[in-house]
Amino acid sequence: MKISGFTFVRNGTKMDYPMKEAIASILPICDEFVIALGEGDTDDTTREVILSLNSDKIRIIDTVWDQLETLRSGIYSQQTNIALDNCTGDWCFYIQLDEVIHEKYLAGIVQQCSRFLHDTNVEGFLFNYKHFWGDYDHYFINHKWYPREVRILRNGIGARSIGDAQSFRMCDGRKLNVVHLPFDVYHYGYVKHPAQMQAKSLLASINYRGKEKTEELFAGKTALFDYGPMSLLAKFNETYPAVMKDRINQVDWKHLLRETGRSSVPFVHEKVKYTIITFIEQRMLRGKYYFGYRPYKILKSKVFRTSQPIDCCSAECDSSQPPVSIVIAVYNRPDTLQLIFESLVRQSMPNFEIVIADDGSGESIRECISDWKGRFFYPIRHVWHEDSGFRKTIIVNQAISAARGEYVICIDGDAIPHHLFIEDHVRRKEKGAVLAGRRVMIDEKRSKLVGYELVRSGKIENPFRWVFRTEYKTGQYGFRLPFLDPMRNQKRSDYFVLGSNFSLYKSDFLKLNGYDERIVGRGMEDNNLHARILSAKMPIRSISQVALQYHLFHRSDPIPHDDETVKQFCSVDSGWTPFGIVKE
Repeated sequence: MKISGFTFVRNGTKMDYPMKEAIASILPICDEFVIALGEGDTDDTTREVILSLNSDKIRIIDTVWDQLETLRSGIYSQQTNIALDNCTGDWCFYIQLDEVIHEKYLAGIVQQCSRFLHDTNVEGFLFNYKHFWGDYDHYFINHKWYPREVRILRNGIGARSIGDAQSFRMCDGRKLNVVHLPFDVYHYGYVKHPAQMQAKSLLASINYRGKEKTEELFAGKTALFDYGPMSLLAKFNETYPAVMKDRINQVDWKHLLRETGRSSVPFVHEKVKYTIITFIEQRMLRGKYYFGYRPYKILKSKVFRTSQPIDCCSAECDSSQPPVSIVIAVYNRPDTLQLIFESLVRQSMPNFEIVIADDGSGESIRECISDWKGRFFYPIRHVWHEDSGFRKTIIVNQAISAARGEYVICIDGDAIPHHLFIEDHVRRKEKGAVLAGRRVMIDEKRSKLVGYELVRSGKIENPFRWVFRTEYKTGQYGFRLPFLDPMRNQKRSDYFVLGSNFSLYKSDFLKLNGYDERIVGRGMEDNNLHARILSAKMPIRSISQVALQYHLFHRSDPIPHDDETVKQFCSVDSGWTPFGIVKE
């Protein structure tokens, strides 16, 4: 399989594009990188910046923008198509030179390209977008800013860049059939010093409108671009792409940005209409994008799964840091662990690490893990200690300590996740808070009927299958109703934490010092953790109608704790336990 990167540029240094960073962000997975380089001004150094990457993968196609006056913004598509026509790979990865791909996504991109290489129904891949604004710590979540776009195309199918090179269509105008990847493109086109941003706006306007109209438009404007109130934007709390480190360290204009107030000419994200539409899409419709510009057709039948090991991603996955770790507490029962693995390859958000917290199982669990080796983006990590009774508190502490993801989702080895399970947790994650989910507790008779086909086909997720066939009236938790949880969370913030379905930042778990390891024997470990979370004044958010999971029946021994022990572990006055990960 061969991947070609491609782009276009002219006067890149004068426009202050992060050109070098954009190219470097995908260069490791490209076999070649084609650039249509337009002849620029004499004082522009774009060619020198590109060549400073010292890569023999880069191939420059020199062009002249001789049709600028007639094409205007269409010149961007023309130049993009020149670069595309010179690509020789199976897949063509388009990146504009103010866009960057985080290195944590590279292995997953290669995996999906390999998976669909011979599936000609798949004509491209769709990426999510984070549009940064003003600085590297704020970005848009707004209906008016396109939330996703096609960035990888199958070569030789007749796809063409359209409009101002934002997207692609087939040459006959048909929309491309694409697979939606849960990976982000970081768009930095509006992250510049206000003076540079104003200069870039001026140059871009000349390309679009011509010099005469631009002079009229910019008459009376100050030399500094007004970004407006930053409080209207989402805060970026994740890791930055490694290639952007130097640029981010050079930011020296934050004092010129303001949190409140109004823009002299309101931007689209400040308008009430788009604020309301965005609220409905993000809070009530789980991020679904309606009535917007969508020149693509998502192939909903193409579910994320990896049926065979993919060698090409193993080394990169092992050396990069996963954004999320899912910790599975197990004790024997390899049959249910197999079903959990089957559900995990179907996850809508596949970029996660699996950590097995093994409370002393025999070889059967090791064999199960071995069977699934190479099926996920990151190697499965197996944390084990010797069998000495129920010691879940100790092994889960060890597993979370070993987890490499900054965010941790905990489940039990007898609970099968819904295919949106990880996405539901990650979309709602909140620094300093805990997400508490629930589970459908399938009764004994029906649990025996749950097998690979029911999980693989997704039929296990039909809520009407279980609504009257569960224990403790938990069938209600089989209905995925995203609009309910926000209403519940407005009223209370102390939902009970179940060890089989909760998540939080790893750093927040470490602040609590993990589980209290004095608690051995089934029961009480969740009660104690819940009490300490409340004592630490960490809010607990309900996700009971999202992040669904299906608990398989098993017989349990009686909880061995007496009333005095219950009182001791439930009556706490501190979030920290001296008997956790760190021993005092």
